[in-house]
Amino acid sequence: MEAIELITTAKKFIGYLEKESDKNLTDFRANAGDKNFTWFSEVYSKLMRYNVQGAYWCAIYVSIMFYIASGKNFYKAKAALCGNLFASCTAGAGRFRKAGRLHKNPHPGDVIFFTDGKRICHTGIVTEVDKERVYTMEGNTSSDPGIVRNGGSVNDKNYLLTNNRIYGYGRPVYDAWKQTQILNNMGTWMIGMITFAAAVGFIFLCWYMANNTHE
Repeated sequence: MEAIELITTAKKFIGYLEKESDKNLTDFRANAGDKNFTWFSEVYSKLMRYNVQGAYWCAIYVSIMFYIASGKNFYKAKAALCGNLFASCTAGAGRFRKAGRLHKNPHPGDVIFFTDGKRICHTGIVTEVDKERVYTMEGNTSSDPGIVRNGGSVNDKNYLLTNNRIYGYGRPVYDAWKQTQILNNMGTWMIGMITFAAAVGFIFLCWYMANNTHE
């Protein structure tokens, strides 16, 4: 999974509205309401095996975008997010910080975190950066300007880079799964080479003993 795949996936859900109940979860506009029921929460609940329907869902949206962009590979998504999906902004930012991947300067594909001055309260996905602004895709927000952390929809947003409510940017490990696969393949190759060398050595020893044994 690369950053462009995440960004493309996130943009596909622009305009999705949260639901009044657990009906019509996959429909973008039907059963719209303010009870925080979403398809993203349904998927997250099944993956993580605990129910998050009815909870604030900005972090859930981010997590499920990683899951979809990874080809619905749970392990790839977890690796990219430094260990696991997250439904809590504080937990997500903490995981990036612990991994040494929480930064002050954004890159496309980063996970942006916002603060209300007391705690980390909202999150989204960075889609673009220019000299003055950072552009995002966010869940549980609105099209209104500024940081809206319980707006009920998926929308694209943008902020000045100097906005003091931006807490930081989590940098996903997009090649983590590839690195793991490479290491696994290298391990398999090394085991194969050691086994081959041992077999050759045994054959040589048998040959040597057969040709150098004197009565």
